[in-house]
Amino acid sequence: RFYLKTLFDHWSKELTIYNISFVNISPNMLNTKFNHFIDSSYLDIIKKQGGLSKKSDVTKQIEKIIYNSQLFNGKYIIV
Repeated sequence: RFYLKTLFDHWSKELTIYNISFVNISPNMLNTKFNHFIDSSYLDIIKKQGGLSKKSDVTKQIEKIIYNSQLFNGKYIIV
C-alpha cells in the first residue's frame, strides 16, 4: 500500500497542471458472488472485524469525489 500511496501522491501533483484529479478508492473485501468460494468461517471473522465493505458505501464515496474532485486529489481512500 505504501508504494501505491506514493505513486498516487506523485501523479496527483504532476497532473494538477492539466486540471486532472487523481484519487484511489480501495474498498475492503466486498461481499460478491466470488466470495462463495471462500470458507464461511473465514468470512464471518472478516465481518466481525469490520473488514467487509458495502457496495453502497463505495458508490457514495465515488459520488462525493465526483462532486469535489479537487478536495480528494491525491488521496488514497479505504472504504
